[in-house]
Amino acid sequence: MKTKNAISAQLASYEKSYEETNDFETFKTNIYSTIQDIETITPINPVNSSYLFQKKLDCENLDRNSAPSLLASLKNFLERLD
Repeated sequence: MKTKNAISAQLASYEKSYEETNDFETFKTNIYSTIQDIETITPINPVNSSYLFQKKLDCENLDRNSAPSLLASLKNFLERLD
């Protein structure tokens, strides 16, 4: 299981590399996996579950224009976790 700090570092690296990636499908898959990692460290409650489910849907429809917003949203969510 990844730690909060490891996931934060991963999100930071994605923020730097999203524009340069040639394989955007792999990029989306990596973000989806990161969302699953966040789920494993997130306390279970309806708000968190609903939020992460919505982020998975957002990831499925991700394009280069919406990537920074999704990454920032995930980073903020992760920072709020205790």
